[in-house]
Amino acid sequence: MLIMALGFTTAIGRVMFGKIVGVGVLNRLHMHQLSMVVTGTAVMMLPMIRSFTGIIVYVVIIGLVDGCYVVLLPVLTVSLMAGENSVTAWGFLIGTSSVTFTLGPPVAGRSNSKLHFYSKK
Repeated sequence: MLIMALGFTTAIGRVMFGKIVGVGVLNRLHMHQLSMVVTGTAVMMLPMIRSFTGIIVYVVIIGLVDGCYVVLLPVLTVSLMAGENSVTAWGFLIGTSSVTFTLGPPVAGRSNSKLHFYSKK
């Protein structure tokens, strides 16, 4: 159910923020930065969630801001870089992201094994 809710809200976020970007109501760079701040804040608040309803709210928020992030990333890359440089910038961006996505979980797991972040006291 959580994965379905995440997929649904990501789709809604993509359409909703795509329309907002298309109309030009808000600054694209500010929208992208705000989506990153909301994502980071939600992740920091995750350990405080104590109910399934809280997890659903978290998934909805993450889904919406993920939709914003996914819509704005290629748009910002093309608008901030010149025509030929945008392809190189996109490749560098995806390559850098893949390194962090690949290394993040093992580093977090190893940190937990050594420092026991998640054990009850």
